[in-house]
Amino acid sequence: MLRDLRFAFMPLTLVVSDTPITGEISQRVSVGSRSSYLCSIKYLILDESFEINDFEYDDYESFMEDENFVSHLICELEVRPTPFVFGKLDDLCLGVINDAGDILWSAEAGNLNGASSTSVTFNPESIEFEVDDNREHLSAQGNHNVSMREMNKIKIPHRGFLIKVYTYEEDKHEIPLNLDGESFDPSHLVIVDSYGELFNEEPELMGFYWKGQPLEIFGQGGAGAFVEYSFFSLEDGDACEIAR
Repeated sequence: MLRDLRFAFMPLTLVVSDTPITGEISQRVSVGSRSSYLCSIKYLILDESFEINDFEYDDYESFMEDENFVSHLICELEVRPTPFVFGKLDDLCLGVINDAGDILWSAEAGNLNGASSTSVTFNPESIEFEVDDNREHLSAQGNHNVSMREMNKIKIPHRGFLIKVYTYEEDKHEIPLNLDGESFDPSHLVIVDSYGELFNEEPELMGFYWKGQPLEIFGQGGAGAFVEYSFFSLEDGDACEIAR
């Protein structure tokens, strides 16, 4: 019993891997076909007089420096914490270990053994937005990031446009992923998954919340980022993707 108490007060590390948990802090998703990605997702909300085809949308987002574009921009919202695609849920194992290498908890990402999960969507067509035509209220959103778990709190005008800017880069997450506290209770851990919206047609592990707070995940630095743009018209609270 004394041995267990000693382990409980050691620093805790969350491990994510595509192989069974071994107790090694350095364990992570393997390089290869199950590559992981650091992502950035943001939404540009624009007024109804905006003309999408008046601008070029490049990897450098140079259009953001155009005064004409800025005049139509109501607000810019970025999803936080930064989503990190670890891979498909069914391919991943999770574990919590202390600095002695003792495994305090382990589970398959699709079968959480006392922890819980929440699913998020980043597709504007699937988000239930709030509608607000007060431009001051809408603009004020740009002073804050939007939580992955609160996408439905984004306010949009009755009519306007939305541009989703999705940036991704093949990367490996920095380790260790530390959990604060002196003991581990799996009921305090929530995993975030997104269903088939980014790289796979199956649920993907996107991040974590620990004791109600997001766990910030950083990349080690990849080989270069790719940017994808999606365009949507806004009508009475609904977003509909449009071709450009």
